[in-house]
Amino acid sequence: MAIPLIKQPVKISSAPIEIYSFSGKRVLIDVYVTCYVDPKGLAVVASEANLTTPEMYGKVSTSLPESALLPDWAFFAKHWEENSVWVPSLLENSGLFEKVDIQTASGYIQNIQAWKLKEEIVENIKSELKKRALNS
Repeated sequence: MAIPLIKQPVKISSAPIEIYSFSGKRVLIDVYVTCYVDPKGLAVVASEANLTTPEMYGKVSTSLPESALLPDWAFFAKHWEENSVWVPSLLENSGLFEKVDIQTASGYIQNIQAWKLKEEIVENIKSELKKRALNS
């Protein structure tokens, strides 16, 4: 089954997750999924937690042409530059993701790892999207 179009982000973290920024500052984030449009694929983003109006903290995923070849609910992680400190830890330790045995390269970035959402997270997203459809 292909990933449904997610028009409004869906929160996938049940509680704020502690990360450390590039500067070493402790930050609490919430994690959301939505969709890239071109090429279509899963987008994973983080926003600072406990804000009245969530503000984007950073992108966990990146959209590459090779993303079209990934299994459903999978994405390539943006692990370089400002994300090099917090994204690997989030992916490994949050309990939301599983590593996929796929890597690619793009430009000067090597070893771009694919990850996917754990099955229970996918089921929660599907349930949330059904609720939204019934309420619209």
